[in-house]
Amino acid sequence: MFLPDQMKIKQAITKILAILQLIRPVNILVIALTTFFGIAYHTEIIHWNIVIPTVLVPVFIAAGGFAINDFFDLQIDKANKISRPLVTGKLSINLVYGFSICAFIIGIICTIFIKNIEMILLAGLNAILLYYYAKSWKKIALLGNFIVSFACACTFMFGAFANSNLKNVWIISILAFFYTFIRELVKDAEDIEGDRKYNAKTLPIIIGNRRTIIFSIILCIPIFFFSYLGFHLKLYDLFIFLAIIMFILFSMYLLLHLIIIDSNKKDFHRVQRLMKLNILLSLIILWIGQWGHINI
Repeated sequence: MFLPDQMKIKQAITKILAILQLIRPVNILVIALTTFFGIAYHTEIIHWNIVIPTVLVPVFIAAGGFAINDFFDLQIDKANKISRPLVTGKLSINLVYGFSICAFIIGIICTIFIKNIEMILLAGLNAILLYYYAKSWKKIALLGNFIVSFACACTFMFGAFANSNLKNVWIISILAFFYTFIRELVKDAEDIEGDRKYNAKTLPIIIGNRRTIIFSIILCIPIFFFSYLGFHLKLYDLFIFLAIIMFILFSMYLLLHLIIIDSNKKDFHRVQRLMKLNILLSLIILWIGQWGHINI
């Protein structure tokens, strides 16, 4: 039997673990790393005093976004994601909603320590977009995809604005936007049955999975263009440029494979997971490749 104090400790630990599950710690870690990437990529000038508050801005805003998403998706998760902390009852609705709003506010407050107007505006905009994305906008064709892709690109921009590193990061941010957009379309294709059940109007529901994937392949064109532009501006050398092109071609192969075969939910899930790994490997190569020629 547990003593009263032991019960309280156990309940507190259970609640903390549930909050960690709520905010998706792996995604939060990736967000923190990509923000630092924006701070430090291709520069030797790093203002270390702003690193922690800068990283905390997108971390808290993303945590708020994940929480509010679970809040509005409670009924859907009861059918599809029964292990989520709201569904299991480990966290209350009021706690999750309050946590979300507090996380948004803390993320915006963190920008005050950096004293950068662009970051303040960007943080506020991201908080608003993520709130309304969770509430209803994610059910609208392309709008939901745009918001998620924009939020992903902004993690790099937060770091770039804080450390005055925009000239070295803006192309990476654009590449992240388009690549995430493509991956989000594949996720929509994967979730088409569930989205149709809850009256969402995603692009695959409107035009079908096959045409959605064709559209995704077309979106690879600006990725090729901005990849070449980064090489032209000497952000990375020829070897890194060719490596990025190989990753893009691999993604196009995965997308073409979805068109050729009679794709099912598992096929779409596997492709979008591989594309996620593709993004991480591309960032690792970019990070390693920068040491060949760092501009101050």
